Parts: sequence; C-alpha cells; structure tokens
Amino acid sequence: MLRHEKPRELDAPVHSLCELQMWDNHGWEFSVTCYEYLRDMHCSFMKRDGSSVPASYWFTLDHTDNGWSLYPPEHKCYHILLLEDGSGQIAAQPNNRIRWKDDSFTNHKLPLNYRVMGEETWHAEVSRVNAQDTAFTKEDMGKFINNIVAAL
Repeated sequence: MLRHEKPRELDAPVHSLCELQMWDNHGWEFSVTCYEYLRDMHCSFMKRDGSSVPASYWFTLDHTDNGWSLYPPEHKCYHILLLEDGSGQIAAQPNNRIRWKDDSFTNHKLPLNYRVMGEETWHAEVSRVNAQDTAFTKEDMGKFINNIVAAL
C-alpha cells in the first residue's frame, strides 16, 4: 500500500488494500492522465461496507493493451486519490465508487444512479463483404471527375 504522507496521528485509520483498490489490475500497461477539471478536486470514495473516506483527486490510470480493457463491462480505470482522513494513504478507485465534491457542477440533493456499462459492443466490420471490394477504384474516381467536369 502506498502513502503520500506519514499518518498524522498514532491512531489514524489504516485502510486495507482491498478497500483502497477494489479490483486487481488487468495488466501491466497503463495510460496516465491528469484530468484538469478534476485536478485536486475533493471527493469521497465508498468502501465495501458503505462508509465513505474523504480524499482528493491526483491522477488517473487507465488500462491498455489487454482483453479486459477492450470489453466494456469489465473496463475499469483507477482514479488515484490522496486520502484526507489522516491516514496518508493512496487509493485507486473506479468511477462508480467516487462522489465528487464540486458545488458549481453537482446537485447533492439528486440521488446517485451509477450504472455499469452494458455488454453490447459495436463493430464496423460486421459484413462478410470485404469493404475494399466495394470501394471506389482509381478508374471509378476518374469517371466521376470526368462527369463533374462535363456537367460544368
């Protein structure tokens, strides 16, 4: 487990690894992004028991180059959060476990309704007809241009 600072007090909370990160990593390859609109934003994340831990956003790790990341219901990014409960610990939490605190953009009176992405994926290459076989050829383009010139 990682820390961004020493615990502030001797009796500071200590969160277990299974609370700091809900899911195992899907691989070794990540992209790293710091979303400017989330930078240093206060938030809280929900632990498995339903309690929340105050934190602030640091950056985001997003899995790349593995089969799980390409399958929408299993894709998870990790927002890296600096805990603000005196523990000094760092959490890696997915989107649906974080409540952001930005009074200018959120209405805390509305209920949260997180949904996991559906299992449907979309593909452009679904036909048995090779797209290259039905594309314009050089000759087709020449005829097309000649017709335009003739019409002018």
